[in-house]
Amino acid sequence: MVPTNESGTFDLDGELTVHRLGFGAMRLCGDGIIGPPEDEQDAKDVVQQAVDLGVDFIDTADSYGPGVSERLLHEAIDTEEVTIATKAGLLRNSDGQWLSHADPDYIRNQVLVSRDRLGVDSIDLYQLHTPIRTHLSKTASQRSPNSKTRGSSITSGSRTSASTSLKWPESTSRSRRSKTNIMC
Repeated sequence: MVPTNESGTFDLDGELTVHRLGFGAMRLCGDGIIGPPEDEQDAKDVVQQAVDLGVDFIDTADSYGPGVSERLLHEAIDTEEVTIATKAGLLRNSDGQWLSHADPDYIRNQVLVSRDRLGVDSIDLYQLHTPIRTHLSKTASQRSPNSKTRGSSITSGSRTSASTSLKWPESTSRSRRSKTNIMC
């Protein structure tokens, strides 16, 4: 018998439907969420097994590793066949501290870095990953009328709505979707 994900579904934006039971990829990394795990193949096997069991939604972030979680996902599975949510806005220092860094230029750069690590042309769901609200008012005040963001999301803190001025690269189309699904 083939296992199925019977957790129900929900729509992310009216066009993208995923199962409620997803996979959080933070712990694919080494101790303290820094560096690679002791056994990278083992971590990749865990991700593949989750997908084989019907998981179609995976959450990660550029700061997990940093970069290790996104890289391992790309190496483990066909990242075009699942919905991946990633985020930026936190940095890691050598002491393992989580430092808030939600500067719009940094976020723009991290979109490109995450796309490369994940091996995708576009990111399904992009989130601002910061516990500090002060960055939001600065970012929201810089909104451009040409912005290609669909909305906003804050993780690791209280949720709120705020728009950003991020301008996404024009080549963000995805073969299995008619438009980019990025939130920030």
